[in-house]
Amino acid sequence: MIHLLLTDVVMPNMGGKEVADRLTALRPGIKVLYMSGYTGNAIAQHGTLDANVAFIQKPFMPETLRTRVRAVLTPKPGIRRILVVDDDKSLRNLLAETLQAAGFETLTAENGKSARAQAAKLPVDLVITDLAMPEEEGLEMIRVLKKEQPQIKIVAMSGAFEPAVLKAARYFGAQASLTKPLSADAILRCIEEMSLES
Repeated sequence: MIHLLLTDVVMPNMGGKEVADRLTALRPGIKVLYMSGYTGNAIAQHGTLDANVAFIQKPFMPETLRTRVRAVLTPKPGIRRILVVDDDKSLRNLLAETLQAAGFETLTAENGKSARAQAAKLPVDLVITDLAMPEEEGLEMIRVLKKEQPQIKIVAMSGAFEPAVLKAARYFGAQASLTKPLSADAILRCIEEMSLES
């Protein structure tokens, strides 16, 4: 039985999307992971793939491929929509791309105030938030968000603070904490563990 199709997006004669469409018609339960030397955003903008498909950019390391394959094949029972909160735009976008490639719907915000406004408009299952941010820092956002939406799961992340501050984040309602710099594998493993607790 085939569980996963790993296909390049751009190929001669028949592109990866067409291969996937034909194979999924024959085997409806099969998962698809696309790969390409082009970025996921560039491919989505040109209409070759939908923005929410599982994607890995070439070249990639074996560990990165293993992480992506595991993410695509692992069921995500409880966590589907994730809000990434960080004032560092490049890190925020990198985390969002990683999570989208793993099959999650991802939203982003640059601070706690913006994050709470987004979570009030569109329900999210998980918030991954930095602690040091302008306007409204992470601890305050966690405290208020957990009061407004007690069911929401929160992962606090920081590279600037001592471990005691990450412990404080747990006191205010974060279910987990991660220390920067973050690896894709660590983030996905954390989400997987939280999904199992749902």
